Order: sequence, then structure tokens, then C-alpha cells
Amino acid sequence: MSRRVEAFAQRCVAVLRHLTGASLLAMIALTLGQVGLRYVFGHSISWVEEISVVLLTWLAWLGATLLWLQRRHPAVDIVIGSLSPGVRASLHRGFDAMAVALGVGLAISALRTIDMFAGIELAGLGIDSGIKYQPIVAGGIGLALAGAVNLLRPAASH
Repeated sequence: MSRRVEAFAQRCVAVLRHLTGASLLAMIALTLGQVGLRYVFGHSISWVEEISVVLLTWLAWLGATLLWLQRRHPAVDIVIGSLSPGVRASLHRGFDAMAVALGVGLAISALRTIDMFAGIELAGLGIDSGIKYQPIVAGGIGLALAGAVNLLRPAASH
């Protein structure tokens, strides 16, 4: 089972890397296009700003999930370095369990927020403003999934 969990984790890492790279590339292309249109032709496209904000939010949550899954998230090593490996492993497990709980809570909260913004359109796009909160739902689910996968992985693979 641990091989399957590790293989699943590695596939998730690969997919998340591709998605973050594609999001970053799309955001750069949109921004460069917008700047070019503004300064060369004196016109801009109104929806580029809104899409850039949505892409940036997706990028942040995809990156957070990727870093949590790889255990490369920011950590304070002042105290943990002096702890025994067993205590450190227990702390990792505790934080992963917390990530599962908080990720689920975040996703539920963001879904409620999407419902509250239903019917309000984004100015430049003419679509429901709830689209801005969909990355937060996905981020909560991703964080919960990353925590769960880390809990199922053997301690040595962290």
C-alpha cells in the first residue's frame, strides 16, 4: 500500500507542477499582452485584470498544496531541530491531521462564500463573481488531500 500511496503522491506532485507552471505562464502572457496593448495601442482589455487575480489565487493554492505534499512548506527549525526523530514525526503527523481538518473547513467555508456571491457579476467578464473563490475551495481540498496523503506515507518518505 505504501508504494501506491507514494506513487500517487508523486503523480500529484507532477500534475501540480504542471498546473502551477501553466498558470504562471498564462498570467505572464496576459500581463505582457495587457501592457503591450496599453502602451503600444493605447487600449487595454478590461477582463485581463480579473483573470490575472483569479490565476494568481489558483497559483497560490496550487503552490501551497504542492509544498505541503512535498513537505517543503515554511518551517521554523529553532525548536524542532532539538527534538528527537520520534517527536518530530509525531509533530508532522499532527500538522498533517490539522491540514486535513482545516482544509476541509476552508473548502466548506469557501463554498458558502460562493453561494453568498451568487448572482453578482464580475465587471469585466460578465460571469459570476464566485469564480474568485473556486481556487480557495480547490486549495482547501488540496491541502486536506496533501495532509491525508502525508499521513498515509511512511514516516521515512517525509
